[in-house]
Amino acid sequence: MTPVDSETVKPPRVQECPVQMEAELVQAIPAMADDYDYTQHERAAECTLSGILCFEVRIKRVHIDPAILMPDNPNHVDPNAWRPLIMSFCRYYGLGTELVESELARIPEIQYRTPDIDRAEKELQRA
Repeated sequence: MTPVDSETVKPPRVQECPVQMEAELVQAIPAMADDYDYTQHERAAECTLSGILCFEVRIKRVHIDPAILMPDNPNHVDPNAWRPLIMSFCRYYGLGTELVESELARIPEIQYRTPDIDRAEKELQRA
């Protein structure tokens, strides 16, 4: 990947990406921040999960390769010209079959398991 200077933010863009967005962080919002301490989970040593954050960002500038714009309406992306990379269940797809193997697909599934599953199982056993 080739870094390209951004115009409104410090992190660079990726030249090979046909759609690039420059954004700034507005706020980080804890999700599922109830009384359960996810960092103290019995599987914490196996899992990198230490809490879940949602990020609200403000898009400051959008860069789009002219090759994927509609010829008669240059403010719109031509859906027949853009073939985005889509991740589905840790695997990379275009608008058809799987394109390449994902490194994320090799991560042990236990790392995606949240403590909520264990909590739900305990609640079911009590019921």
